[in-house]
Amino acid sequence: MLPAFCRITLRLLILAPTLCWGQGQNRDVVTLVNDDRLTGEIVKGNQGSLLLDSDLAGMVSLDVEDVLRAEAGNASRFLFLFKDNSIMMGRFIMSNRDAFSVVTVPGDTLNFRMSELIRFSRYESEWYKRIDGHAGLGYSFTKASGLGRLNVNYSLAYALKRWTFTHTLSGIYSSEAGGLERLETDFSAVFNITSRWALVDYLKYQKNMQLNLRSRALNLVAIGHHFIVHKNVELLAASGISFQRESASAGEVATAEHTELPVLVRFSLSDLDKPNIDFSTTNVAFFGLSDPGRFRLDHSSNLSYEIVNDLRLGVEFYYNYDNRSFSESGPYDLGVLLTVRYEF
Repeated sequence: MLPAFCRITLRLLILAPTLCWGQGQNRDVVTLVNDDRLTGEIVKGNQGSLLLDSDLAGMVSLDVEDVLRAEAGNASRFLFLFKDNSIMMGRFIMSNRDAFSVVTVPGDTLNFRMSELIRFSRYESEWYKRIDGHAGLGYSFTKASGLGRLNVNYSLAYALKRWTFTHTLSGIYSSEAGGLERLETDFSAVFNITSRWALVDYLKYQKNMQLNLRSRALNLVAIGHHFIVHKNVELLAASGISFQRESASAGEVATAEHTELPVLVRFSLSDLDKPNIDFSTTNVAFFGLSDPGRFRLDHSSNLSYEIVNDLRLGVEFYYNYDNRSFSESGPYDLGVLLTVRYEF
């Protein structure tokens, strides 16, 4: 039987081609200041942190101060947002904690300081790997009833270099109402002109029995500006014009069409560190143009906590206000949704 030292040496000789060539070429490699070497896939990062899906330890958040160097595999591509409003795609190489390089698709190597970067995220080469989303199921507490309602929700997003397409659906089922008590589904297309400016096209359908709203179809076109784009914090404000067609579930009003001035403000915060906590809040105010004096507000705030990988616990608060609501019970509706959702 070989001594332990000989067995280890023989094993290293056998694995040497994989360690020295295969991992370095096909996997992302991060070397720490203590010379520990981690392989896997760099998921995202900014000038202060890297999130690595490591082969041995799973998701690991690394402080840039602890990283000696990092190099993405030959097939890895990332989408970079810079403080000068530019957007770039390429391979990531970090030579030290203060500098990194982007190897573009034509093969050019561009050097940058870490202070010039806002953030970057992985851009998968296969189109189907760029699809992100979640599906959830939970319980709701609404203004209409303290007993709660069953709710379902899902979101699906697809990203390109400058385009992001998103479809979401959220519904509350009530046996007392004999079906869906509240339904919201929307599709949005966002074109990032720069890392600061964006064009938004937003289609939405709503049903809200609490507000006596049988249906509302809405098309919103706006231009937006990211007033804050810093690491994991983002603040977007947008305005434009919206067209809607709505009808009441009961009463004299059958169908009405309106033109409105929308003002959208959205704030989001994500944390690279474990536990992974995300927060977002969206407010859309609508000022009547064809119906002067009318004012509507749609608000939602979401807080989610990652229980285990790909499984999150979420809490959502929503508030809808319409000073010319069809409902006799009041101009507003609100509720709290508790959900467990799976991310894919």
